[in-house]
Amino acid sequence: MPKLGTLNRDNETVTPSDLQGTSTPGVMVSFVDDGNYPETENYFTAYLQAQGEVGCIAVTTPSSTSVGTGHTAAELVTLEGEGFEVVGHSVTHPDMRTLTDAELDDELRLNKEWLTGLGLTVENFAYPIGYNDERVRAATRTYYNSGIGVAQDVPDPTGYKSAVLSIPPLTTYHLKRPDFNRMTLEEAKLYVDAAISEGDCWLIFLTHSIYARPEYAGEPYEFLPANFDGIIDYIQSNNVPIVNCKTGIATIGNAIDFGDYQALDQVDPGHMTKFDESPHMVVGCNGASSIAPAMNDEILDVPKGYNPIGAHDNASPPSTWKNGKISWENYNGTDMVAKGFPTALAGTLVTSRISNTAGNPSGDGWQYQEIYEYGTQHFWRRASAPTDAWGDWKYFTGDDANFELIGEATNSALDLGTFTAGETKTFDILPSNSGDIDLNDMVDVTISRHPEGGLIASGYVYSADGTVRVQVTSIPAQTVDAHDYIVRVFEGQL
Repeated sequence: MPKLGTLNRDNETVTPSDLQGTSTPGVMVSFVDDGNYPETENYFTAYLQAQGEVGCIAVTTPSSTSVGTGHTAAELVTLEGEGFEVVGHSVTHPDMRTLTDAELDDELRLNKEWLTGLGLTVENFAYPIGYNDERVRAATRTYYNSGIGVAQDVPDPTGYKSAVLSIPPLTTYHLKRPDFNRMTLEEAKLYVDAAISEGDCWLIFLTHSIYARPEYAGEPYEFLPANFDGIIDYIQSNNVPIVNCKTGIATIGNAIDFGDYQALDQVDPGHMTKFDESPHMVVGCNGASSIAPAMNDEILDVPKGYNPIGAHDNASPPSTWKNGKISWENYNGTDMVAKGFPTALAGTLVTSRISNTAGNPSGDGWQYQEIYEYGTQHFWRRASAPTDAWGDWKYFTGDDANFELIGEATNSALDLGTFTAGETKTFDILPSNSGDIDLNDMVDVTISRHPEGGLIASGYVYSADGTVRVQVTSIPAQTVDAHDYIVRVFEGQL
């Protein structure tokens, strides 16, 4: 599903027991080993293979001819075919918080380009040393499907599950990863027990198999192969699957993932605090959701908690939703059927009428609705322009048959200049194959390289000839560099 942008404020939770059709992914465990050394091959990979399991290897690009001193490039490609995964890990292994925007982009982009050039499919990223902040996470989103951090040490994982487990809705760009090297085998088992008792969560262990070297014997971060073998045994004895990160994200990833969501994470002995309250809107695979600050007062009409709106059904015309707002409503499966919506699954109905506001540069009467089904990566979409009636629903699933690219265009090096706070600027563009495009098709807008913070781009099919109108909004007042704006139009199934 294309990443559409950042909205936000205020926490809300949809209780799974209130819903029908929500996903119950169960418990999963992953191992992500930092580095590619002889010990990676001899211990990490070998022990997992011996027990029929898979893992993830975080690989930097130390030179133009090497992927490290462990597995060769060809071996990594073979391992990927067996279910192992290579995740990005930067070029020079820096503290990425200290880099300039250009340096940060290079570390993320060049690492991925090098690894994909070897024939690998690289979708996820492990932060060097685990260090990240909001700027680093935003840059990581440009190139990767997730960012993997390092969890804080906790006195008892059962009492601090939010600090060590990835629980829906996921903090997708700061996935927690407790350090296996610093645990005894019995302590590591407690983490598995905590995940099992939580249910529907993802436990990701950090390993550094390089610390199996004799010179690290007795150090608190020593890697003990026997412990690693033992924890694999224990996970298997509890019938918990060991997966790579691609499978983890595909199984338990968020259905909606806008902005920078950071849940409870940091531990002070005895209590937990929040990272930040950055703008976000996320919906987990089980229907749990969170919205935080930014533009709520400006454009969002968001009820708290599980809140089916009885006044609205499938036949309600656009004018029955608030003008100039994005409305957010949750429905269970029974409501969906009773109100005539095109799905029997519980979901979230998002209605946008922000382009129908007087004084809006694109106040042209265009409005749209989307239904995000809980427990799937699918959504429905319909649009209206400019009448007070909806078009037909289209269904988007992400597979080749139901989510087909039909047109694209690029507005190169477009300079939009200076924005006031909250200002929206627009431009129109005619994609290829415009004759095959209609008003209900899905538009994805990508801003090339690393855009300025708080810059949001979206688009919609504006007219019957297939013209796309792109809206670029800046939350803060700022001057924006020239960027390429890449526009893609996708067709769903009627």
